[in-house]
Amino acid sequence: MVEGLIYQFNTQMQKNKRLAISSGVLLCLFLGAIDYVTGEELTFFIFYLIPILWVAWVVDTNAGYVTAILGVFVWGVADNYSGHQYSAQAYLVWDVLVRLGFFVANVYMIGRLRHAINREKAAARTDHLTGVANSKAFFEMTQLEIQRCRRDQKPLSVAFLDCDNFKEVNDRFGHAKGDEFLRQVANTLKKDLRTTDILARVGGDEFAMVLPDADAQDANTIFVRLRNSLDDAMRARGFIVTMSVGVASFSTPPKEVKDLVAQADKFMYAVKKHGKNRVNIQTVN
Repeated sequence: MVEGLIYQFNTQMQKNKRLAISSGVLLCLFLGAIDYVTGEELTFFIFYLIPILWVAWVVDTNAGYVTAILGVFVWGVADNYSGHQYSAQAYLVWDVLVRLGFFVANVYMIGRLRHAINREKAAARTDHLTGVANSKAFFEMTQLEIQRCRRDQKPLSVAFLDCDNFKEVNDRFGHAKGDEFLRQVANTLKKDLRTTDILARVGGDEFAMVLPDADAQDANTIFVRLRNSLDDAMRARGFIVTMSVGVASFSTPPKEVKDLVAQADKFMYAVKKHGKNRVNIQTVN
């Protein structure tokens, strides 16, 4: 199940965060010990950036700021006990503020970099028009579901949905209205699918769905509800478009995503050839 995969991922990330924080604190203390041993003539100040940026990257910027404060505090204690004497207290305050400002600026920059990379990763896996997964993300997530269902001996259903007469929406109302229609389809599907299901836009007016742990009977129940919701949403907005859906249900899914997709695609085109506006659910094995 997708929820299980997300739970495992989040658990692993939490472990990584705890490890990063622990290692960051220990490294700060280690550097402080070196600063104390080497005395006031030699400082390892720049090396405190290693644990600070490590924590900021793996955990978040707030944890990085806290580690920066810890680093300055450890340095200050080591500097004081190593015998460094300031002629005026203002010089100590200045040194502390300069070091803290340096660390904070670096944490801020690494945070911005981390945010930009995560944003680009998300954009690379998301359909820009509808906000659901794109083909790349669909294939990646479906491959994980295949492996899980084969391991746990669970059924799996995959569906292809094509919007009938979509070209007429663009021709009659313009592409802006067509985009609005596609967003409405995606939002309706997303709202009525289960939280464990995978939804993606894989073509101009084509959507793919993976229904983990769902056999043909389960898929039929899901698509009766989906069709009613889609029909209501389309009528409410004056759209004349219907849906042709092909669903392939597997008791044991094949190893490759392309084999699932090929079956669902075939069943969907069978609907298109025989009048459209229907759900064709077939058990493959």
